[in-house]
Amino acid sequence: RPPESEQSLSRRAFGRGCGLSMAARRQNNMTKKIDSFVIIGVTRDGKKFRPSDWADRLCGIMSAFGSDNRMMYSPYVRPGCTLTGDKSVVVDARLYDIEPLAYKFLINFADDNNLKIETIDPEQSAV
Repeated sequence: RPPESEQSLSRRAFGRGCGLSMAARRQNNMTKKIDSFVIIGVTRDGKKFRPSDWADRLCGIMSAFGSDNRMMYSPYVRPGCTLTGDKSVVVDARLYDIEPLAYKFLINFADDNNLKIETIDPEQSAV
């Protein structure tokens, strides 16, 4: 039996999804730009996205209960509002370092629902 590679050992020990170490993931990230962005509750056709509480719901699935048993939004995904009054969700690029699947889920949510996405400076997304 041939010796196992480090990647296959990692998969066996931590599950299939692991595959790459954090250092290897960071090196892969150097080839693609990970940005902070805002999902705006207006479709690319200019229609207001429904239901009206979509931003709270989306941020709610990324939230957790704190030590005081109260739900707290993630510091990396939080609801907001544009200057024109449209609901929005602000996504910090640091989410990708912690949970890349959550970051990709948010991008896919916006794409699947034909929502506008605008990149923003990291300082604007920081809590």
